[in-house]
Amino acid sequence: LTWSSYNRLPRLRLSVLVIHGEEDHVLPLNNGRMIASRIPNAKFLAIPNAGHVLLTDQPDAVMQAVLTFLNTLP
Repeated sequence: LTWSSYNRLPRLRLSVLVIHGEEDHVLPLNNGRMIASRIPNAKFLAIPNAGHVLLTDQPDAVMQAVLTFLNTLP
């Protein structure tokens, strides 16, 4: 519980999509925003009507978001 990679996030040099459920009751939505803000050029996407387990809550929306993101990569 004491290990954290928070301070290393700014060193990432790759394309990153941070996806977070708008209805996540385990981790606040701002946690996802904060992580994305620490990673250079990261994209953040909040999925409506999704909680902590995005792939079961909104599988189609998550899949579309991932595919759209991947299609933007060189």
